[in-house]
Amino acid sequence: MSDQVNDIPVPSEPVQDPLPQEVPEPAPMTYAEAFPSLGGSSAAPARRAQGQRPRIRAVQPRKTTTTAVVEIPKEEQRFSATEKSRGGSRNRVERFVSEIAVKHRVQIKQHVNRAGSLVVRIEGKPDAVVEAKKQVLSRLQTQASIEIDIPKEHHRYIIGPEGSNLKALSAKYAVRVFMPKNNEASQTIKIVGTAVNCRKAAQDIQHISFERAKTDHRKLQISKAYHPLVAGPGNATIKRIMEQTGVKIHVPPPAVEKDEVTVTGERAAVARACDELMQIYNDKRESCGELTAEIPRTQHRFLIGPKGANLREINEKTGVVVEVPHPDKDDNTIILRGERANLVQALTLVYEFANKIVVKKLSVPQWLHKHVLGKKGENARKLREERPKVHIQFPKEGDEIEIEGPPEDVDVVRDSLRALADELQRTLTFSDVRVEPKYHPYIIGQSGSTINEIRAKSGATIDIPANNSGSDRVRVEGTPEAVAKAVSLVSDMATKLRNQKTDKVSVPSNLHSQIIGAGGDGLRKLLQGYDSVSLNFPDRGSDSEEILIRGDKKQVDAVIAAIKERVRDIEASNYSDTVHVFRKFHPDIIGKGGETINRIRNETNTRINVPAAEEENDYITIVGYKQDVEKAKQAILDIQQKVGKIVTETMEVDSKYHPTIRGTQNRIQQSLESELSVQITVPMAKEKSNTVTIRGPSESVAEAKKAIQRLACDEALNSTTLEFTAPHKYHRHLIGQRSATLKRLVEESGVIRLVFPPARAKKDKDLVLAIGSKDACEKAKQLVHDRVQELEKVVTEVVIIDPKFYSALRSRQFSRHLGESNNVSIRFPRNAEDAEVVDDKVVVRGPREGVATAIEKLKARVDELERSVTKEMPVKPSSIPSIMGSGGSNVQKVCADFSVDIDVPSREDRDQAEGEVNLKVTGLPENCDAALAALQELVPIEEEIEVPRNLHRFMIIDKENGIRAIQAEHKARIDIPRAEEESDKIVIRGLAPQVAAAKAALEANMQIFKDALRKTFSMTMEVHPEFHTDLIGKRGANVNALRKKFDVRIDFPRKGGNTGLEPNEIRLTGFEEDCKACADDITATVETLKSHVVKEIDIHHAVHGKIIGPRGSGVRNLQETYGVRINFPADKSSDVLTVTGPEDKVDECIDQLFLVQEENEDLIEDYQDVGRHAAPSRPKKQNKPKDQAFQVRDAPWQGSYPTLEAQQAQQPPQQHPTAQGPTLMGAWARK
Repeated sequence: MSDQVNDIPVPSEPVQDPLPQEVPEPAPMTYAEAFPSLGGSSAAPARRAQGQRPRIRAVQPRKTTTTAVVEIPKEEQRFSATEKSRGGSRNRVERFVSEIAVKHRVQIKQHVNRAGSLVVRIEGKPDAVVEAKKQVLSRLQTQASIEIDIPKEHHRYIIGPEGSNLKALSAKYAVRVFMPKNNEASQTIKIVGTAVNCRKAAQDIQHISFERAKTDHRKLQISKAYHPLVAGPGNATIKRIMEQTGVKIHVPPPAVEKDEVTVTGERAAVARACDELMQIYNDKRESCGELTAEIPRTQHRFLIGPKGANLREINEKTGVVVEVPHPDKDDNTIILRGERANLVQALTLVYEFANKIVVKKLSVPQWLHKHVLGKKGENARKLREERPKVHIQFPKEGDEIEIEGPPEDVDVVRDSLRALADELQRTLTFSDVRVEPKYHPYIIGQSGSTINEIRAKSGATIDIPANNSGSDRVRVEGTPEAVAKAVSLVSDMATKLRNQKTDKVSVPSNLHSQIIGAGGDGLRKLLQGYDSVSLNFPDRGSDSEEILIRGDKKQVDAVIAAIKERVRDIEASNYSDTVHVFRKFHPDIIGKGGETINRIRNETNTRINVPAAEEENDYITIVGYKQDVEKAKQAILDIQQKVGKIVTETMEVDSKYHPTIRGTQNRIQQSLESELSVQITVPMAKEKSNTVTIRGPSESVAEAKKAIQRLACDEALNSTTLEFTAPHKYHRHLIGQRSATLKRLVEESGVIRLVFPPARAKKDKDLVLAIGSKDACEKAKQLVHDRVQELEKVVTEVVIIDPKFYSALRSRQFSRHLGESNNVSIRFPRNAEDAEVVDDKVVVRGPREGVATAIEKLKARVDELERSVTKEMPVKPSSIPSIMGSGGSNVQKVCADFSVDIDVPSREDRDQAEGEVNLKVTGLPENCDAALAALQELVPIEEEIEVPRNLHRFMIIDKENGIRAIQAEHKARIDIPRAEEESDKIVIRGLAPQVAAAKAALEANMQIFKDALRKTFSMTMEVHPEFHTDLIGKRGANVNALRKKFDVRIDFPRKGGNTGLEPNEIRLTGFEEDCKACADDITATVETLKSHVVKEIDIHHAVHGKIIGPRGSGVRNLQETYGVRINFPADKSSDVLTVTGPEDKVDECIDQLFLVQEENEDLIEDYQDVGRHAAPSRPKKQNKPKDQAFQVRDAPWQGSYPTLEAQQAQQPPQQHPTAQGPTLMGAWARK
């Protein structure tokens, strides 16, 4: 047993003051005080002292939790709730309850009542409480089971869509329902749960089965040929039978070859519908006949009409069904089936529709087609404008032009096209110029500039073959004069190209940028006077030093000599020297925003390179002419001397320690100078001096002195200097960025110093010095050795691969997968295929095993590429974005699925191409064929359909069924012509399946758009303004009911609104028949309102509250019972009530009102008795405030409506109740 308790705030006893009290500013009464409960206790309400403010009750917030109580009788408990726990632990009931509470985040309390029943109280969120309750019943209550037999055909209704009914049943009763499998013959359903819930669930299942047993499903054998005749024009007969009987009738669509009609519904209704259908079928078989006609297949589509409109028209006019063979069948026979008397008339209509449109062909040479079309199709467009019903189709291949339309228009258009073609053939000619394909890019020019110039000069049309076609024929078309001039220009240019020379000059790659100059200025100066010469530099980062020069032979030789002279000048101006500047002062050399360093560069005409901040290098490099370099060097030293506190200090160090300070090959001294940014001078042994000189910034000098002193002291304490080797190529890894790794090695080992040779050292590159105690030096050696072993696990191997395979191997998909799967990096020579001397060494770096595996896969891939072939697929340039997909996803998927590489023409090639371009697919032959088939499916198509122009706007504005929804659902693009084009043709673009789906969706929704057009019918009717309020009703209830009943829009005139209606007019918008029906209903309502009468009666105002009742229930019941309207006075002391409605009902209601007054005579007497003892009113002050209307607080309308005072301020003078409407006060006032 379970129960739910909701915490709902209970209002306290209302406080009321029956006598009006005069206070300076009385607070408005609460709603409970103004209208106290009439059926409560008879105790007198408490009085409020004069001037005391009424009590205000705080509104308690609505709780979001619920409580369920489960009681399990003692005999149904699975475990005893009073069993003793073992070892102080909880018993099983407590443990299960705790687990359920934690799992579902609820609070659970349990106890055993006197009867021994286990009572469990669950509190929490509603969903969690339901789940917890199910768990409590299943784990703490003994489970029973029931088996019931239900017919097998009813099982699917018990399960419901996706098991929804079964899930709801299990959740409702906390039971488990076991259904027999579909392949089992059993009808038995088993229910497991508590005994009570099992019985309830069984009753629900049996109820579902009982309801399904009332229905019937029958199949009628009706020949498919008679389906349209039985269904009637527009399925009118089927719709009528379904409306009359309430059954559902399914007639197979024309594409389904079935001789049956399905009827489903209530048994008796199904029987009636089946009898009527079979009667119609038998009558049609006796009265109908067949007639055949031979019509060419090419005319069938004109017979059918747009979406079968012509066939429907024949059926509606004659009742005859016309059967047209499927387009795939080679059959010219048309079958007419219907009443014998109407067959001849239908046959006449068939021939009329079939011959209304004809198709004729005109043979015109293919090369003239674009001239016949005219510029941007101008000629064809003019013909279509003159004959809008004619459609002209130009083939992509072949000479025949198809003309389709009415016979008389087709003949006129064909004659016009023939005359135009003859004229063009007399005035135009063409010629082919042979130009080697390698020269085609030069004839086209950059972005087509050269070819466009030739076209402009000659006035001819020039077509150049695609890059991958291999053709050397350049087609020139136009007038004989234009063709001759264009052929001459193209031939001259080709001859000039053949006479050009191509040579190379080798220049160090680091000088290329200086030859080019800033913004190409140097290159322009170099080529000045050599207009026919072009230079091609290697790509930046390439190892090639050769510059390719093309042009006239003499000019090429002159440019080569100029380049060599320029190189000699550059080399002279590239004298290099370094100057030592302490790193601390590098910012001063650079200056704010590079101002200082730029000034020195400009004054000395040199290039100055300052080391980066992270480099431990004090030397600044200066490049330029020698005299300029020396000048810049001195300027930099002057700045350092000026801004820096450069000091020179000496210290006495015993000469026997000087070798320790220097170290082997001065490495310790160089390490100190680099680390501390100082210059140290240690006297040579032959000088016999102990003085060590240190120069640099004062702080650095002090640190250097300490470091030298420590070296000398450690030497005195017999410190050890250990030399060991570490491969020089790993030194930068052992030092680390900003010496981070080196410092860590020193700290971990405890040595005084760990010295690596400088990067530019030429001898003993691998020698490392460790200075410190013996143990520390050995530890440092071991740490360095361990680190080197880790680095040696990374190997670098070189594999020889033909550069022609680099582009395929560099593909992101292959190289990334190969690198990531083997944890290696692969480096190909850059642009090796463009260099004269190619580099065929591919470097693979990584773990030894991974490198070996990667090399094997590279070789296997190369072997596969050697066996690969390349196939091409021509496509329109505009189709390539659709084929590629977002971010090239489509092409990438095809490459991955079929293991091929696809070369897509660049955007520049597509822009220059005037025809189709080719997609290149490279791979194994069988893979290429499969990939081409997959790419062909990605080629977009477009299809035109005709939709009347007056439906276009509804297709656009309909968000659920319009073109936006169809485009989003089927991923196709739908273009609707602009209004000024006055065209009925809509174009659908996309992939073939998407276009077909979008077209089907448009056709399926066409009736919706037609209905939307019909629903724009509008009419106005005259209704006196005094009835508008009654037609609208309270809060629009009446007018909303009319709108819902007739599905129309009803507009009333608004004061100051721009509705276009007169005060006595109402506008109805919707289907014509619905608008007229709604107008009749409004007219009837107005006539009824005109017959109403208005009567006034006196009912003591003390009884008004009794009539109104709690929350207006009393007055509502009276108004609904008698069909009248009762108006209460605004003045609470007035006794006048107004009753409006039919005269007989008004009289009956008045009798009832007097009866209520007689039953409450005691209230009137009490009121009068209190009035006699009331204190007399005091004299009114001169500054008397304005009389205020009756107000209450905490009333239902105060959440979203204005106060009574605001309403009364806006209320017009009182008129006849029929015009003014109800005058109920309080909660029943008109909103």
